[in-house]
Amino acid sequence: MVGISLFSLKFGKGALGDGIEYWKCFYQSLRPTQMGLSLNIIPNKDITRPLTDQERLKVKRALWGVRAEVRH
Repeated sequence: MVGISLFSLKFGKGALGDGIEYWKCFYQSLRPTQMGLSLNIIPNKDITRPLTDQERLKVKRALWGVRAEVRH
């Protein structure tokens, strides 16, 4: 698994009490699956509803042929 979290104050933060706070962030990861690599991204859009078939097709076309390389 390869992942990255991008935190920034401009995304927002808040207090949870007892000195604990949360920071909003973007998270992405690349994971091996039985069907190949799976890319987990959180887009900059309303995520309270699932992607439509048209949106899924648009993402699939945009990512077709993209190659990933892991460097440590």
